[in-house]
Amino acid sequence: MNFGDIGYIASNGKVEFADADSMATTGALVMALGTYVSNNYCDFLIMGVARDASWNWTPGGMIYVTVNGSTGSTLSQTPPSAAEDVVQIVGWALSANVMVFKPELTRIVLK
Repeated sequence: MNFGDIGYIASNGKVEFADADSMATTGALVMALGTYVSNNYCDFLIMGVARDASWNWTPGGMIYVTVNGSTGSTLSQTPPSAAEDVVQIVGWALSANVMVFKPELTRIVLK
């Protein structure tokens, strides 16, 4: 997990990649502020503003958890759309490379 990747708190108390494929792996609550390897320490953002020069957001657009759940691909401005995918808004874009990270706790399962 690298800067900007988002995760949920797993039942073992560790942060795991958020993934919109199921309710069990969404519930994104934190954004990595550095490199995180399981069993090591990392600073995480719970809510706030984050900037990454590699982002290319459409300003004003919502940002969602993706179905990829891997390094560098946990965020998208395209919501999941397949049956059984889970939609969770985790923030919105202030500019092309700045987002407000404010995960919504409400999630919707697509049918």
